[in-house]
Amino acid sequence: MDITPPKRLRREALIWLIGLVSTAAAGMLYSYVAFNSAMLGALYAPFSIMPTILFERGMFLNRLRQWTASLSTPAYVLAKVLIFTALFIIGSRFASLLHWWIEGADPRITIRQHAPPWTAWLYSMAVALLLSAALRVRELLGRSIFTDIVLGRYRRPVEENRIFLYLDVTGSTSYAQRNGPTAAASYIGRIFKIMSEPVQDWGGAIDDYIGDAALVSWPLRDPLNGARCLQCAFDVIRKLDKHTPDTIRRFGQAPEVRILIHAGAVVRAEIGVDHHKISYFGDTINMVGKLEGEIKPLGPGIFVTEDALALAALPDHAEAAHCGEYEIKGLERAVVLKTLTSRARAATGRVQIGDAAAA
Repeated sequence: MDITPPKRLRREALIWLIGLVSTAAAGMLYSYVAFNSAMLGALYAPFSIMPTILFERGMFLNRLRQWTASLSTPAYVLAKVLIFTALFIIGSRFASLLHWWIEGADPRITIRQHAPPWTAWLYSMAVALLLSAALRVRELLGRSIFTDIVLGRYRRPVEENRIFLYLDVTGSTSYAQRNGPTAAASYIGRIFKIMSEPVQDWGGAIDDYIGDAALVSWPLRDPLNGARCLQCAFDVIRKLDKHTPDTIRRFGQAPEVRILIHAGAVVRAEIGVDHHKISYFGDTINMVGKLEGEIKPLGPGIFVTEDALALAALPDHAEAAHCGEYEIKGLERAVVLKTLTSRARAATGRVQIGDAAAA
């Protein structure tokens, strides 16, 4: 089956459009209160606030942002204030120039004469930090989970059909024994970072990180999501293959993962008091944990249950082979497991970029 990724670009563009509208609205509120002219703030605020948000998200001057992150807390705060102030001044001066150009004023008028007051700087910094914090929380919780919590979708338990991709970093325990837990955390974090791009490309949601493992899922209300999950698994392997030389250079070990895919009905609910979390309940998610323990001796690879394959069409370049039947405690029937391989990877030792599209 030949499939295409969901429109990830549209989702990200929508987020930034909401950010742009929010900054303009915040500017209009300030400008209306301070100058009795709401439209003035709609012009100035995006230029004064958005550069700070873009900087915080690593959209530009990323090396400078990474350098500030390595500083001690007092130096970090001071550096951020200076950077934010510089971005505010540059942005507001540009907005001033644009403002007077639109009005047809004499270009010889200096921008300094029309610079916003210090209260505008203070207000802009507060709005920028608030929006940056919201984006950061969204990133920490996960994009879909953040939206679900804000909208309260799972305050009451909801039954859903989902397909799960459980990714376990193999060899992480031995790596930690050789190099220590700090180095192991960096190694695992590197693999998770590589994994995140295919997950986002194929519309998956990273629900949780459990030590050296990650749980990703897709709702099956979209019939194509099962196939997207399988293709995502192949793209994760492809990405890891691509980054193998760099990973060996940095960590002295090639990245390898074991991926288990299972699907079925689960109950999803928001739990917690001080710390809220959306969790899964039911036999399907319990099966993922039990099966993962059973297949550890099999080493790295992509493994999928027969139940998941019944709900997900194989990509055209993929092959499924019988792997075994597993008796799981509490389950009346044996679980049939298959292993997935890519003909392209088998032929070349690496999944080539564009395999899915070319298949």
